[in-house]
Amino acid sequence: PRSLGRGGGAPWAITPRQRDIRDSLQLPKLQSYPVPPDAEPGDTEDERRRKLLRMYQEVALDLHTGMYLTQLNADRDYSDIHCQLMEDMTTLKLDQSNGRIIEFPLTNVSKVYRIVKSDDKIYTPGTLLPHDRAMRSEHIVVVEFLRRKLAFV
Repeated sequence: PRSLGRGGGAPWAITPRQRDIRDSLQLPKLQSYPVPPDAEPGDTEDERRRKLLRMYQEVALDLHTGMYLTQLNADRDYSDIHCQLMEDMTTLKLDQSNGRIIEFPLTNVSKVYRIVKSDDKIYTPGTLLPHDRAMRSEHIVVVEFLRRKLAFV
């Protein structure tokens, strides 16, 4: 992903509007929360949740600012598209640079998952791949809607 705002997860100056957006974002209610990648073994549940919230807020602000992602199309072709969260923070706008802008309401997302693609074969995350195959693998995030799937590399 190529953000139009900050880069590399480094702190950056944010506008008062961005601060308001960040501060209004809370984690959704879930039965269990994933462990954030920067969690330490000794972290409490509250600390893990704070780290997860911070990551969630950073991604949301990056998407609100706008960023380019690589989309894997149905014909297995790749294209760079501009993704941006609309002001309502519930609609994802995709600009495929072909004159069409498509809006996806995030409330219609039915499933989000990650897969690993290597040598045109699909694996679930955590599957052990031979070292040479692991080096050539792609991690793909799939966002499923009722009638459409979006896959990002």
